[in-house]
Amino acid sequence: MSLVGESQYYKTYYEPMGEDFVNKLTQIVIKDIAPNILMNINKYIIVDGEFVEISNLEMNEFYLFDRILSEEERIENKLIGSLMPSYDEIKKAKRTIEYLELMSEVL
Repeated sequence: MSLVGESQYYKTYYEPMGEDFVNKLTQIVIKDIAPNILMNINKYIIVDGEFVEISNLEMNEFYLFDRILSEEERIENKLIGSLMPSYDEIKKAKRTIEYLELMSEVL
């Protein structure tokens, strides 16, 4: 979301981004924006022409995935994340491999 001045035509403003990008844009004309919304515009999305504040979790998802995830997708990401080994586990595995290599050289 970005704010473009009333005197500027939004498609002209974003023309350098390419025709595909410009064709996907929509415009909502808002006359009066509350100061608290204007100061934190990145924390809001527009739903049915109204500003709706999003949580930090939703904001992080938007930056990572370019969209807000569903509950099922959040659970899936959490499960996938739990399958990833921790830094300590990786370090221990590397030491074990080095130890086994040394043992094989001695034998």
